[in-house]
Amino acid sequence: MSILSATNLETFYGPVPALRGVSIAVDPGEMVCVLGANGAGKTTLLNSIAGVVEPRFGTVTFDDRPLTGLGPDAVAAQGLVLCPEGRQMFPFMSVRENLELGAYRRQARASRTRNLDRVLHYFPRLAERIDKPAGMLSGGEQQMVAIGRAVMAEPRMLLLDEPSLGLSPRFVEIIYSVLAEINRDSGLAILVVEQNASVALEATTKGYVLELGRIVMADTCEVLTQSDVIRESFLGHGAVAPDAKRFRKKKVWR
Repeated sequence: MSILSATNLETFYGPVPALRGVSIAVDPGEMVCVLGANGAGKTTLLNSIAGVVEPRFGTVTFDDRPLTGLGPDAVAAQGLVLCPEGRQMFPFMSVRENLELGAYRRQARASRTRNLDRVLHYFPRLAERIDKPAGMLSGGEQQMVAIGRAVMAEPRMLLLDEPSLGLSPRFVEIIYSVLAEINRDSGLAILVVEQNASVALEATTKGYVLELGRIVMADTCEVLTQSDVIRESFLGHGAVAPDAKRFRKKKVWR
């Protein structure tokens, strides 16, 4: 049984449709990707699930509870936590303060210290910068803070919007290795949207392809990596199929 189910979502911006009958499902403990080019509707999909925008039609359920019509605060209170595109740090606040803002859920407040230790275990680089203003960090380090802030909320599921955007290959590898480690260690379900198809297909187990607001492909990542459409549209002509479990094979220096 799925922990997250979005069924026939149709979301509009004014008269313009952004999602057209989109349905996806994530099972407990799964790490799932949604691939698509700019303008495909990836961010709109996450925002429709997280309550940031309200779908005109369709339903969203999380752990068999309906979320449709709830605002983002109510959705987050259920344990479905969004890590937005662009990191959205408070640049003049310290790394510690940015992380502690994630412990806003009532369930997470009592274990704030333990969760902070957990985040610094996953991202030891942040321990060295814990009292620095977040605005002084590199883009990759800020993405670590953004993911750490979401972990501080003690989520039951994570939604991540383009976590590799603008990062060097080294930081992309670190970020996805940590996400795989979190998923493996805690069984936390993760839904990530990406333009970087190669890294997403390597790190996740199931994928959806979104095109102009519609799901046009859905399968296991092993199958998707063999698709000529995926190779030509996302990986480049003649590309070697990604190693579907590279990020789950090892830990990387962080």
